Amino acid sequence: MEGEKTLNRDGRDIQGMAKGENGALLTARQRRFVDEYLVDLNATQAAVRAGYAPSGARQHASRLLARENVKKAVADAMKRRQERVELTADEVIGDLRELRDICMGRKPVKIMTIVKNAREGTAEPVEVEGMMFEPAAANRALEMLGRHMRLFADRMDVTSNGQSLQSGVLLVPAVMSEEEWTESVRPRK
Repeated sequence: MEGEKTLNRDGRDIQGMAKGENGALLTARQRRFVDEYLVDLNATQAAVRAGYAPSGARQHASRLLARENVKKAVADAMKRRQERVELTADEVIGDLRELRDICMGRKPVKIMTIVKNAREGTAEPVEVEGMMFEPAAANRALEMLGRHMRLFADRMDVTSNGQSLQSGVLLVPAVMSEEEWTESVRPRK
């Protein structure tokens, strides 16, 4: 019927929403958020670039990433990008290991150089093999491999009874009154 709204399961008007490539309904701003999130994986900045107010961008980003349709759109977009660039995590880790070995002098490096002979007027490419030591590059490769293996804690995991605490929630055990404490430390006869 004319003038009626098309509603989703949550009762929200879905006119003006477009289906993403994964079939999930996304608003234009949510679609933009997904595209911007893939740029640097910074949800807050992606929300700002997608048109959300900078003052509430962090909250919007958190809410967006919690929505199933947005999560699915992000996962699908990342999968498509991985297929497009034909790069896997195994390849990246292999390259980091090779870089670490080269920079620590464990693996020789082949360098192509040009040898010029001015008398004869020739220039010939010559391959030279050598070892190198680049501590800064080796350190960076080791740091990235360690992060992949979660050897370094960037954040402190606070748990209570095996359950993760929600942000801003602190469980405090009951405290004895002064009389209860005095009674508990008084020697018994």
